[in-house]
Amino acid sequence: YFHTLVGNNENVDIITKSSSGIRNMHRKMMYMGLTLAKCEGRTIKYVSAGMPPSLWYTHNSDTIEQVVVKAMPLGSNTEFPYKERDVHIEKGDVFVLISDGLMELFNKQREQLGMEQIAETIKKSAHLSAEAIIHSLKVRMSEWLGECQQEDDVTIVVLKAK
Repeated sequence: YFHTLVGNNENVDIITKSSSGIRNMHRKMMYMGLTLAKCEGRTIKYVSAGMPPSLWYTHNSDTIEQVVVKAMPLGSNTEFPYKERDVHIEKGDVFVLISDGLMELFNKQREQLGMEQIAETIKKSAHLSAEAIIHSLKVRMSEWLGECQQEDDVTIVVLKAK
């Protein structure tokens, strides 16, 4: 379904049509989170539906910003006004998209990992390659979980500007 929408549609159109398609299945409580990021040169065109903020490490200022695009999950409201945000990245910047399964990882004390610790890990590893940043996040996940089992799926996408 999503593959057929990608062709000539912009991110917001894809999100809107996908939400309508899911809603039209008439299944109770069927919702979906989705983030779309289209890279055009150094600009990331970013839209999200029911997903956690992405994290943007800016090399020049050595800071991390949560890129918040508040929006309803797909299938919840066919009239929701989804918005796209453009993020312009420079050499050394890192843009990280995650699913909620990462920030909601539980340790032995039933505490969640949270965005602050994820951001800290990204900042410490931002000088590394995208693959190594993902590895750093996986190590942090493993340390946090300890002997606990992961309860939700985890998706991590790292874009690093050269």
